[in-house]
Amino acid sequence: MKSLTIQVFQYSQITSRKESLFKILSSSELERCERFLKVDDKEKFILSRGTLRNALAEFTGKKASALNIKLTKEGKPYLEEGPFFNLAHSRDYFVLTIASSTVGVDIEYLDEKRDIQKLAPRVFHSDELTVFQKISSIEKQQMFFSYWSLKEAILKAMGDGLLYEMKKIRLEKKSKTHYFSAEGYFVQGFQFDKYYGAIAFEKELPLEISYQK
Repeated sequence: MKSLTIQVFQYSQITSRKESLFKILSSSELERCERFLKVDDKEKFILSRGTLRNALAEFTGKKASALNIKLTKEGKPYLEEGPFFNLAHSRDYFVLTIASSTVGVDIEYLDEKRDIQKLAPRVFHSDELTVFQKISSIEKQQMFFSYWSLKEAILKAMGDGLLYEMKKIRLEKKSKTHYFSAEGYFVQGFQFDKYYGAIAFEKELPLEISYQK
């Protein structure tokens, strides 16, 4: 694999596919879908999980409905026979990537109502927090959501995001590149509209962003 590709989808652009995507979900995915209380959440699950299945089918040459997607004990989906993949969503968008080794992706909406000053000590390493406290309010917002997505991508690649404190991760900028590194991963961010995204991978590769319709 010579590059990493992140596919970006807007839910509203693919709602017409809901019926066909629903048909390729597994029985366990359908059960999970039924547990969502809100119709909007059910629809987003169908669209994102069905789209993931189609992407994996295209990558593997197998039938989308026949893919046996399992969950680790931490809840991370995987295929025993590969490839590696990851999916993330926030508000109106979801993103997915498929890779030859462990990978994690994340996307966060820049919510101006969120109390980032209160949350900062949970997100930033002490060294990062020192920098955060010295910059302007606009820069604080940018740094908070950027670092949050970068670290969340790492935690998702690690597979134990619920067990590892984000503030323990110290991001190091790689000189003359767009990459950061931490916990044995390279991680790169991307941005569109009011969303911050990131991908974490085990080696440094060029990143391509593909906006799907």
